Amino acid sequence: MNSFNNFNLDTEILKSLDILDYKIPSQVQSRVIPVLLDKKDILVKSKTGTGKSAAFAIPICNKIKKLENKLKVLVIVPTRELALQVKEEIEKIGRLKMIKCSVILGKEPLKNQILELKQGTNVIVATPGRMIDHISRGSVDLDDLDYFIIDEVDKMFTKGFETDINTIMKNIPNTSCKAFFSATVDNDLKEICNGYMKDYEYIEVDEEEILKNQIEEKSTDGNGEECESMLHRFLHLFGEKWKVMVDNKYFSVLPW
Repeated sequence: MNSFNNFNLDTEILKSLDILDYKIPSQVQSRVIPVLLDKKDILVKSKTGTGKSAAFAIPICNKIKKLENKLKVLVIVPTRELALQVKEEIEKIGRLKMIKCSVILGKEPLKNQILELKQGTNVIVATPGRMIDHISRGSVDLDDLDYFIIDEVDKMFTKGFETDINTIMKNIPNTSCKAFFSATVDNDLKEICNGYMKDYEYIEVDEEEILKNQIEEKSTDGNGEECESMLHRFLHLFGEKWKVMVDNKYFSVLPW
């Protein structure tokens, strides 16, 4: 897929992506978006920086109806920092559909979180322990959940969250689509996922292709003293975003 238009997304989602300057889907987005739009379970191996948050944010925002007041998506993450990043991505992509996203974290007043949930939300992004607190108190209703997503699922199990994940999974409807994302996938993790999902699709992103696609190369020729003035122009135009390599006998060492 070389365009987000090819995914048959809602007009509001396409407008949001255009505002965000999301023009061409990354590899993980091209492979994950159509699968999640079809609500099929997946395990995805993809490192940070590949666009994986948008890979699940786009289809879940597309599925939520405008002005809907039901909880449709639960995203579990291992850290506060990642929770805030994911919330921001979902809100940016879903803002024209007025999608409401709540972040539920530990060490914050439960009373305020319960009040926010009572007012209605479409998406919850949470850390495991605090999500269990709300499940046990009955302050969250998962009956209409369409998607259950775990980001950095490998860290969940290496940091000892397996019991928490098992508790949460027992409350997820069987009809919910499940999507697990991980930077690393070994046989042990696949075995764990087999216990949570049946007939899931495994997607592995080509890291070499990612790195290649992230680098833009430009070149120009110059003679003699022109090289120095050209170098200054490049540094002025592109600053720290670019690395400049000079290949001639006048510049054997290039200080940064």
